[in-house]
Amino acid sequence: MNKVKALFDEVVQIVKSALEGETKTPAERILDEYLPIEDNVLSALTARNSQLTAIPTSVIIDLASRTYNVVDCPCIQERIWEILIDHQTNPNLMKKALNLLHYLLINGSEEVVSDTRAPARASFLSDVATTYNKHEFEQYEFSQNLDIGAGARKTAADINALLENDEALLQARQEAEALHQKLALQGLRSTNRPTDDETRH
Repeated sequence: MNKVKALFDEVVQIVKSALEGETKTPAERILDEYLPIEDNVLSALTARNSQLTAIPTSVIIDLASRTYNVVDCPCIQERIWEILIDHQTNPNLMKKALNLLHYLLINGSEEVVSDTRAPARASFLSDVATTYNKHEFEQYEFSQNLDIGAGARKTAADINALLENDEALLQARQEAEALHQKLALQGLRSTNRPTDDETRH
């Protein structure tokens, strides 16, 4: 019941923000900061060499939890696929999007799994795994150690391996869920542990 109320409250807040002129959800603001798609932002990041920076773990975990929200999940998936389809000339951004997708497949909602398993998307990922940036890499004889598409191809291959093996994906998701529960339990224990002052009384 609390989840339903929290979801309703968030929808109300989004509608209220839209009426006041602010149309971006919290998930969109996070994505704009860590997976931007505006050309001017990407240019600024390139100039500062900040595109090489990975998305912080805390942000990835937050985005994974947001995939259980019916408002945020489509927004997150849409951003990932917009990058994968429209920004293929940016290998660093591609790798970030693929890394996020890989994490969400294991730690996110079932909706992410269903969406990524759509035939067109699975086929696209298969193409990325086998051909992404290979032609550009191979045409330069002095680029042996500069295969900037290799990371994206490897992550896409890892995603494909999970999508093609129901048992492996289920096991990975179950292990991730068990780890989340263990960490949550440890967090509860540490917050309920009495302080030194309390044990002295």
